[in-house]
Amino acid sequence: MVTTLEHWTEWRARCALLLCGEEARAALPAFVQVRFAKYLRQYGAYLAGGGDGRLPLPAENDAWHLFETHLAVDETRDGRVYKSWLFDRIAGSPDDPLSVIQGGATLLTREVVREYLRREQSPPGTISMQAPLVEGESTWTIEDLLPDSADPAGEAARHEYETLADGAAAALFETATLRERVAVLAKDLGLSCAHPAVSTAAGCGKTLIARAWQTLMQRLAEQVQKSFAGEDRAEQAILANLTVTALQSRVYAWAKVEKTTARLFELEEASI
Repeated sequence: MVTTLEHWTEWRARCALLLCGEEARAALPAFVQVRFAKYLRQYGAYLAGGGDGRLPLPAENDAWHLFETHLAVDETRDGRVYKSWLFDRIAGSPDDPLSVIQGGATLLTREVVREYLRREQSPPGTISMQAPLVEGESTWTIEDLLPDSADPAGEAARHEYETLADGAAAALFETATLRERVAVLAKDLGLSCAHPAVSTAAGCGKTLIARAWQTLMQRLAEQVQKSFAGEDRAEQAILANLTVTALQSRVYAWAKVEKTTARLFELEEASI
């Protein structure tokens, strides 16, 4: 069921979903669960390395409860609860109000999934989110490269960051091997590196695919640290997150026209 602006404003006015009408009670949890499923597949694949290890998707009402609790309890850096932030963004944006709310809700759902994964026990064989990416003195971890809801100050600043990240992603994409590209695609689609179709596309087994992904992430971390050495760690983390997202987009576009990766998209569609 498609959400409308009226569904969101009704929920805001009545404070809790249980006090809303039947349409809003059906549409809003469905909206959140679809996005919850997407990020659970994506993050679960990143953390599971060569295995599966994905957590089960909560029921619609359970996913909504996690989302609603996060918005009511947690705060932005300037002290606003996220529910207020979600609607306050409308005034500062030229975009359609429904698009602004849904875009913000998607970002917040992403953060809810991150917290959900942190709370749950990691399955055997998973890679820790705090595992170091680069050997030596670096303290960068896998968590630093997971897409974050941290936002540079202002839309103009974010656009500049995205431009820088896209340039870094373009350089990485050009030097990425086939197995590295397939590893990024598989994890973006929420597919296990152990799946036979992933091995066929990459031309190697699950161990080498998992190693290829980690090697590429190491290069990404090193490139961000070197290219943006003048930025502080928080800004480097934002740039790293945006670079991962930009790299995923480039790999996705490349794979869409590659015959060898067609089967992976079929598997993704079958899992939705």
